Amino acid sequence: MMMMEDLHELSRELVRDVLDLAEDVEAGPADPEHVASKAEEFIEVLGVISALSDQDIDYRVTANLEEVVHRFSGTREHQAQHTQGPGRLAFDIPSAVLEHQVLSGLPAGQIAAMFGVSKRTIRRRMKQNGLRKTDLYSAVSDDELDRIVSEIHRRHPNTGYKLMRGHLNARGVRVPISRLQESLRRVDAEGVYMRRLRLRVLRRRQYSVPGPNSLWHIDGHHKLIRWRFVVHGGVDGFSRLVVYLTVAGNNRAQTVLQSFIAAAEQYGCHQGYGLIKGGECRCSRIHDQKQRYRQEFTHHRQKCPQSANREDVERCL
Repeated sequence: MMMMEDLHELSRELVRDVLDLAEDVEAGPADPEHVASKAEEFIEVLGVISALSDQDIDYRVTANLEEVVHRFSGTREHQAQHTQGPGRLAFDIPSAVLEHQVLSGLPAGQIAAMFGVSKRTIRRRMKQNGLRKTDLYSAVSDDELDRIVSEIHRRHPNTGYKLMRGHLNARGVRVPISRLQESLRRVDAEGVYMRRLRLRVLRRRQYSVPGPNSLWHIDGHHKLIRWRFVVHGGVDGFSRLVVYLTVAGNNRAQTVLQSFIAAAEQYGCHQGYGLIKGGECRCSRIHDQKQRYRQEFTHHRQKCPQSANREDVERCL
């Protein structure tokens, strides 16, 4: 009981100190080193409170304090440094702050967003400081892990590996997902199989066409239209051959039709068209001189299969 009262008092004192520091910063110019050191102390106190109370502190609180440390640390005057090669100086990321974030379980992408750098930079600094994600994992054997998973499974029989991972984290046991999945297969093989059947994963249709010249996909690219550059293209759905790719100064249907007829004369007549809905594809009738192409341009068009595997013209433009 005394421990909880001490934690409440420590939390209230921390709130007062944070408010006092905020007032000092707003009142006038503050010493950057003092502000950064106080923010680092607040982060350490939050870690102590989280460890003793067995409760997770909102990561946004820690992230805001770490941002304060980073900003006020960056205002300190640095002496001129000379690099061995070309390029600007390395971005300063305090090793203590990086270690705290890694050990808190934050992903590399989230840490990179806090510092305004790439994930590759964070991984490189982690390697330089000897920080590894595996340091977060508990040293527990497979038999001990199976025993804990079996105990949780008796209380929650329908728990999958994601919820099971949350139960383990609440008990302070951190293991890779691969080990947890293997443990669940050993403890509850039948339940894993039944949950897999209940997922009802949609089996999407596979995009396919009978052969070359069976279906052409026609589309336009209009991102440069303000400079009067309109790109029109057509792709064979079977061979992915670009049957035509032209640049015009307008988006009229007649312009598209001319490119289409030229491609048909070169590659031969085909069976159908996969037209992306747009104004450039609305042409009522092909020119009378092209007797073999006389037909309604939009009457015989075939809808492209709604599949992630269909051939998009945009990827070729």
